[in-house]
Formats: sequence, structure tokens, C-alpha cells
Amino acid sequence: SATSSWNSNTGWTPVGNGTTNFTGKLDGLGHTIDSLFMNRPSVDRQALFGQTGGSGVIIRNLGLTNVNITGTQVSAALIGDAYSTKVSNVYSSGTINSGTWVGGLIAYMRSSASIDNSYSTATIVGSGNTAGGLAGANEGKIESSYSTGNVSGNTNVGGLVGVNRYSTAEIKNSYATGNVKGSNVSGGLVGLNDTSAKVTNSYSKGTVSKVGTY
Repeated sequence: SATSSWNSNTGWTPVGNGTTNFTGKLDGLGHTIDSLFMNRPSVDRQALFGQTGGSGVIIRNLGLTNVNITGTQVSAALIGDAYSTKVSNVYSSGTINSGTWVGGLIAYMRSSASIDNSYSTATIVGSGNTAGGLAGANEGKIESSYSTGNVSGNTNVGGLVGVNRYSTAEIKNSYATGNVKGSNVSGGLVGLNDTSAKVTNSYSKGTVSKVGTY
């Protein structure tokens, strides 16, 4: 919780950014980071790790509880923009506010990224497009994972994933139970699923409601 007063009250500075990736490994060994705080409504990639990617990047066995994160886009609890990254046994709770691309664990999963055996209970508030309870956009693989937090946004809003993109995208053995509110293209599990993206043995159980006039 001490992060709320860091950097002139803007909070934690993400590890990795749009220029320099985090390229290592983090095994949390079951420990928890509580009350991580970031308040930069005009800055993107707000998360514990702003951007990850490289050979063999692994983040596992970690909890992020009671996060309070605000960014302009590509914001999440764990990773903003994830390239070539394996996430397993990780969970999050709290509130994440952002514009475009916002997720409970990862905002944007590239085709080489994956999430396994992980979950989020965080409340997702997206003021723009592409919001998901676990990931905003997924081009990689999500397996044996779930989201229970409520998700709201504009377009491409999903209980688990906002957009499941391209033939590399796959959701398997996963579910969402939170309520979803969007003005356009919204779904209990996935907001927008590309025709070539895969969803198998997965479900949603929550209310999907429409706001706005479109």
C-alpha cells in the first residue's frame, strides 16, 4: 500500500515499457502483493509489468490483491502488453480503470503469450474499446482460467476476454461469471470472437446488458 505515495502520488512505476521489455522470470512462490497503486490516466501500459517479452519469460505463483490501477490504455493488474510470456498460477483482485485495452490480468496478449490456471476477480471499468475480465485482447492461449469480476466498457466487452483475435487465439476449459455492460459487441465470455479464433469447453454465467443507443 506504500506505493500510493510514490512518484508524487502516481504510484508504482511499471517494470518494462513500450521501449524496453521485462525479459526475465518471476516466481512469486505463492506470495501476495497487496494494494498495488497506479494513477496515471494519461499514460499507457499501467500494470505491475508494463511490457514483457523475450526468450522464456515466465511469471507464476503470484497474487495481486486489492489493486487500484488507472491508465489511459493497455492497463491491467499483471501485464500491460505481453509478448512471448507464460503466465501460470497468478490471480488478481481490485479495480482497474482504463480507456482502450484493459484486462484483469493482462491487457493485450500477443500470439506468443499464454495464461494457464489463473484467475481474476477484479472489477474492470473501460471507457473505450476492448475490455475483458481476464484479458482485454487475446491472440494467444488461455486455458483452465476464469474471471468473476464485473466488466464494463464501450465496444468489444467480454466477461473473460474483450477480443479473441486471429487463428492463434484459443480459449479452453475456462469461464466467466461476472456481469457485462457494453454499448456494442458485448458477450458473457467473449465480446468479439474472430471467425478463426477458437473457444472450447468454456462458458459464462452472468448478466449481459447494453448501455447507449446503438
